Amino acid sequence: MADKERRWLVSIVPRNGNQWPYNHMNASVWGSNAATSLKQIILRYRLDGIDVDFEDRHSNPDVFTTAMCSLFENLK
Repeated sequence: MADKERRWLVSIVPRNGNQWPYNHMNASVWGSNAATSLKQIILRYRLDGIDVDFEDRHSNPDVFTTAMCSLFENLK
């Protein structure tokens, strides 16, 4: 049974602290991989939902948008 008072925070961050992986790989592939990882976390811990707060002030806006759109498309 789920503990309704428990809150979880999942953070997707760059591995080296500076560069997001989608800057070095296909942004659509990154979105698919990120969605798969989040789905596994949601199912494993029986979460009832997620909140997404995203930002990357150093990213190319076009690449960032493609990556985030891919993430959300794959989470549907």
